[in-house]
Amino acid sequence: MKKVVIYSFCFIVSGCGGGGGGHSDAPAKNVSPGGIWKGTVTYTDTGETGQIIGIVTESGELRFVSNDSVQSVGNITTSGANYSGTITEYAPIGQTFGENNLAVISGSISGQISERHQISGKSEYQGKTLSTFTLDYDVAYDTDSSLAAIQGTYSNATATLTVNAGQITGQDSDGCTYNGAASVINSSYNAYRITFTAANCGQFNGDYSGLGTVTTENNVTSLTFQANSSQYIVTNSLDR
Repeated sequence: MKKVVIYSFCFIVSGCGGGGGGHSDAPAKNVSPGGIWKGTVTYTDTGETGQIIGIVTESGELRFVSNDSVQSVGNITTSGANYSGTITEYAPIGQTFGENNLAVISGSISGQISERHQISGKSEYQGKTLSTFTLDYDVAYDTDSSLAAIQGTYSNATATLTVNAGQITGQDSDGCTYNGAASVINSSYNAYRITFTAANCGQFNGDYSGLGTVTTENNVTSLTFQANSSQYIVTNSLDR
């Protein structure tokens, strides 16, 4: 399997509470953060921009990857149209973040959501803004999910995965084998729970869990997922 990995992983869950209103006011509706989101990120230290794509579940679990292979995992909660939470980012192999000179950096994330339309916000580390971003909603998230929809054999230049009745089997050109499961999180939305065990894979052996989605573009259907073990994280996309 074509791997994008880092040397440690720490999953952090956090949220924020909503404020109370006056006795005559109806409580503000907390918008849903769910969606497949695509857009641009601007890094405040350099002013450079990049592309980012990812998925957020209805409960606020998020996973993103940028075009420079930085992977992000976190959780957010909403209060009205605002959101906040925590995020952990992982540098590509052999690289570190300038803020802490490590391959992993954890901070906060906050901003605003226009439900099923746009997310904007910023990520911070120790009070310093690391990046700002604006992401647009991809209607592919509106596609119903089911074990029938994800079923099939997917491949790319280095790996092949088969999903059959929710069971995942596969192998890659490095000799790694994969056995696991795909399950539906909410049948109304295009997000799946992906779990698998990697074997015959040296230091990458272990149990992985994450999120995936199935999308079709230009008549090509793809399974894209991000999952992590206790030490490593991987993002991959394969075509059916």
